[in-house]
Order: sequence, then structure tokens, then C-alpha cells
Amino acid sequence: VHACETYRQKGCHHNIHPRSSKITSGRPTPFKLQFAGVFGDDMILQRAPSSATVYGMALPNHEVLVRIVPSQSGQADSTGAGVVELRDRASATGAWAVRLPAYDVGGSYTIHLSCPDCPGAVEEATISRVSFGDVWVCSGRATNTTITSHLSIDVP
Repeated sequence: VHACETYRQKGCHHNIHPRSSKITSGRPTPFKLQFAGVFGDDMILQRAPSSATVYGMALPNHEVLVRIVPSQSGQADSTGAGVVELRDRASATGAWAVRLPAYDVGGSYTIHLSCPDCPGAVEEATISRVSFGDVWVCSGRATNTTITSHLSIDVP
């Protein structure tokens, strides 16, 4: 265990790289609460019956709160109907993850990230205009030029 229990400990001159658990030497950098880089505005997450996992970085060993708010404006109605709150505790390296409930096709949702027990003024992060649907991951090359009409392939 390193002498600095967290990279924000007073007098600590080590940083934890935001995308890894590596400790680097140098001057401390400002703490940033964040979603992982694969998440952003106008995204589509997998619909029901599957559920998506959202993850990112936070202050190590602190609780994170993820709020999913259904509406075009990103604001809940006065009753808070439809708002889902999920919590996780960041690991010693600051990594956190929450599994969202299974949502039917549609949207728009706003996903808010906060750290309720972090010391000091910690900013919040928000992902806007999130929808749920079928997510397909495809791969290939733009230079594929094989013509398939001459291939004899039996497709059941």
C-alpha cells in the first residue's frame, strides 16, 4: 500500500491516471468525476431484456450516485416519477460501475452522475438525450471488395 491512501491526501505528490490504476509521480491534478469516454450525449444503450452497464472514474473509496431521469428536458416532474437512482462505491483506484435496469425501446433520458459524500465542491457529470434500443457492434474494412454473387454458400 502506498503511503498516500488516496491521490488527494494532503501532501501527496502522486496522481492516479484517470483511465488506469497506475500511480504517476508529479504534481497533483484536479479531481474530476466522470463517465468513461465511451459514454456521451445522443447515445443509444441496449434495450430490454438486456441491461446496460454505465461506468467511469470517481474519487477513490467514495460513493457515486447515478440518476436516470426520463424527459425531454432532463428534469423530473414535480413528483419525481420515473426517476431511478443507483449507487456504487468507487474502488481504491476510483473505478465505479452500475447496471441500469432494463428499459424498453425509446427515450429521451438524462443520466446524472454525482458524488454525494465527496469532500469539497465536486462537479457533476451529465449525459443528455440517451435512448434505449438495439445496439449492434459491427466490424470490417472499407476496402473489402469481395463480390459474393459468385460464391456458392448454402444459407438455411
